[in-house]
This record gives sequence, C-alpha cells and structure tokens, in this order.
Amino acid sequence: MKKTSIFSAFKTISSGISSKRLAIISASFFTVVALVNIKFLINVGKGTVLNVLLLSFGGPILKEFPAFTALQWFLTQLIIMSLLGSFSFFELYYRGIYTLTRIGSRIKWWTMIAVSLLIKIIQFYIVGIIVVFLISITQFPLYDEHLLIESMKLPITFNMLIILCVTIMITSFAITLLQSFLSIILKSTISPSIFILIIHIFAIYSANINFELVKWLPGNQSMIFRHSIFTSGLNSFSMIWSLTYNFFLISIILLYGYFVITRFDIFSSKED
Repeated sequence: MKKTSIFSAFKTISSGISSKRLAIISASFFTVVALVNIKFLINVGKGTVLNVLLLSFGGPILKEFPAFTALQWFLTQLIIMSLLGSFSFFELYYRGIYTLTRIGSRIKWWTMIAVSLLIKIIQFYIVGIIVVFLISITQFPLYDEHLLIESMKLPITFNMLIILCVTIMITSFAITLLQSFLSIILKSTISPSIFILIIHIFAIYSANINFELVKWLPGNQSMIFRHSIFTSGLNSFSMIWSLTYNFFLISIILLYGYFVITRFDIFSSKED
C-alpha cells in the first residue's frame, strides 16, 4: 500500500508539468531552429543531418560561426528555465500540503522533484532531437566528409553522440535543479530566475573574458563546441570533465537540499 501511495504521489508531482505542453513547445522551437540551421548549412556547403544536429544543440562556437549559435543556445536555456525552473516552488507552496501528506517525507518529496525535472528535461531534448532529425533528413544525407568544425580532432561516432546528448541534458538538469532549490529557500521565483539568467549570459561571454574560466562556469558544459574535441585552446575541457563537474554539482544541490528542506519552514509566507 505504501509503495502504491508513493508512486501515486510521484505521478501527482510529475503532472505539475504538462508533458504535452512541453512537447509542443519543444517541437515548435526546434522546428524553427532546424530550418534556420539548414539554410545556413546550405549556404556554407556543409549540409548533413549530423551537422544540423550539432549546430542545433552544440551551443556557441568560439570563432568559426556567427552569433546565432549563441542565441539558439540561450533561447533553449531560457525556455527550459521558464518551463521547469519554478516547478518546485509552485509544487511546494501551492500543493505541498497535499503531496507531503501523501508522501510523508520531505526527503522523498525532494527526490521526486529532482527525478521529475530530469525526466521532463530528457523529454524536452528528445522531442527536439527527433524534430530536427526528421526535418533535416528531408534535405541532407546523414553524414559525409564535410565536418562542421574543421579543427575537430576525432570523427563523430554513435557513442560520442550519446555522450554529447547526455552531457547537454545533465547540464540543463544541474542548472534547473539549482534554480529549483534557490526558489524554495528564497521563497521566490523572480530572484533565482534572474540569477540563472545572469549565469547563462556570463557563460556565453566567458570565453571572451578569460579562456580558462570556460570549463569552471556552470552552463558551459552544455556548449559542446567549447570542449577540447572541437577547440584546441581548451585541451583540459573534455566531456568526462563536464560529466564529472555536473554530477558533483548535482550531488551538492541534492545533499544540501536534503539538509535544508528537512529543517525549512515551508509553510510560512512566500514572496511570489
């Protein structure tokens, strides 16, 4: 009976974010992204499905490509931030009594919030990847000798693509979890949103400020073109580094969340 209650509570928490709405927004946004990137790749003569996918999800490129790559990445993060970043705040302060009563544990509640966010982020990106793939496959071959980045040190393999996708998703999850945690302890959605927005903006321009800052700043880990496989100037910025960095950040947020939330007056007044 207890397991059934917990599973039912998890479904209730997850339902706070509409999967259908998430899929529609993701599909609409990445349709536009795919069309813009297809047009660009036709102009530069590097039209392949792989290049469209890399350009759509790879984030800002340091030098080779125009500013729209940064804009695409920023808008992607902005959508995720808007859709998911305040989820825990509304879940706690508007449905907290109901869900916490059913779950019976703040630790389990916080764990369910984190798992729900991870699932929704994966859904968002998978829909986007499928949409970009389906649109680009009607225009280009899957892969040829035309590399998107001429300085690439290794060919893109299927296993590498999986690692790239996981890195992007895990980074988005880490940032969203941070925003969620801050919204709870600050009892506000505005301040955490502004803080995360500043992190994203600073991440985009960090390479222009200090090259060595890139791998240390949250958000850069999802910009795959800034990793050492693509950029010779950052030899120590590997995918393994980014995954380790993200798992470390996620662990800190989760553990500190467990500590704070179990001692937090969650039913006092909120700011917004």
